[in-house]
Amino acid sequence: MESPFETGLAYGDRLYINNAALPSSSPNGSPNPLVSENGAIAHEVVGHYETVQKGTAFTTQYYDSTGAVKIDLHNLALDEAQASIRAGRFAPGLTDAERLALIKDGVARLRKQGLKVKDVRSLLDIQGR
Repeated sequence: MESPFETGLAYGDRLYINNAALPSSSPNGSPNPLVSENGAIAHEVVGHYETVQKGTAFTTQYYDSTGAVKIDLHNLALDEAQASIRAGRFAPGLTDAERLALIKDGVARLRKQGLKVKDVRSLLDIQGR
């Protein structure tokens, strides 16, 4: 059954996660297919939900002058990388391989936008939970 909610959409104290949160199974040169289902859930909960609650999530959408919704690809890369790295570092119950896959996924998301961890580390909420 399809969820009526977008993947990882937070409403107050609830986080709605549908099956689109699961990692891609198609080989596309990214580490994303290596992220396990547990890793994907950790990415959504520890990575996204906790930063929304803390106020450290990045704004990834905005409205242009015509009122159309636009995606800020720079902030999207930061937010997704932050979520994967946080999950890799802090999510309970993950194996070392799951943690490494998440961290690699985060770094790859930055690289895709031409960003390096060393240049954006201070912007990311990845130092503590």
